[in-house]
Amino acid sequence: MSGDFLSFLKHRFMMRGFFLLMLHGFLLFLVLGTATAQSIPKLPVKQQPAPKPLPVAKPKPKPVKNIDRDGDGLTNEVDRCPDEKGTIENHGCPDDYYLQGAVDIGITEVVYESVTIGTQEWMKMNLDVDAFRNGDPIPEAKTKEEWERAEKEKKPSWCYYNNDPAYGEVYGKIYNWWAVNDSRGLAPEGWRIPLPSEWNRMSEAAGGKNAAPSLKSPKFWNAEHVGGVTNSSRFSGLPGGYRDTDGSFKEIGSRSLWWTRHSYPHSSAPQYLYVVLRALDVKYEYVQECYHFSGNGAYVRCIKE
Repeated sequence: MSGDFLSFLKHRFMMRGFFLLMLHGFLLFLVLGTATAQSIPKLPVKQQPAPKPLPVAKPKPKPVKNIDRDGDGLTNEVDRCPDEKGTIENHGCPDDYYLQGAVDIGITEVVYESVTIGTQEWMKMNLDVDAFRNGDPIPEAKTKEEWERAEKEKKPSWCYYNNDPAYGEVYGKIYNWWAVNDSRGLAPEGWRIPLPSEWNRMSEAAGGKNAAPSLKSPKFWNAEHVGGVTNSSRFSGLPGGYRDTDGSFKEIGSRSLWWTRHSYPHSSAPQYLYVVLRALDVKYEYVQECYHFSGNGAYVRCIKE
């Protein structure tokens, strides 16, 4: 063989060996790389928390526009009725919104609306408390037997007409004499139970002998009025009836009795107290002076101290 041919073969074998060496190294790299990758422990992938939703902006309530609900030309705190327009006498509310003129300002607190008649200031509604001024509760007589027992034991008691709370929302509570005369004080702070003479002065200022129409509310009285009803005094007397000594309820719609702070022993039965009351009656134009036993039940109107 010539030298050129031998050189060619030598070169050919060298190139082939180099190629095989490179292929072997590449295969070795793949094997080792795979084994190494499998031997490395996988780290846990930390989950990213979901983005919190953006707070939704709540629409601000629209300001309530002041409305002259009572028609006095002013927009002020006297315009108390929240939805309907009414009269000045009822603070912008319809007459039947606050049936007796009380404004509830809390769970138990009641502000008693008042009216000035002559030189006196009177509650515009019947009393509606179930505790004395010091906080002691007054028991409710829910049955005829409980009412009679309270009189026999000379203990204070109250009830609703016909034992129905629905009547209380209109007329207030009926009290026995022992609640009215209790030393713990039935009237709220700043008020007192009126004397007969104070009722007389009020009646005189409201119209004298014919004062009843000016003291009666136009609502809830039976139709057979004598002299009509004007309520010009704004006393707003309602025909709540009364409770008799036997526990029966009488004359709602035609008559109402209110206690005064005066009593005396009955002449022929000293064990019973006679109490002076005042009454409005559907048949009369004057305020009646009447006398009942302490076991009767009547309403209370307070006068400012």
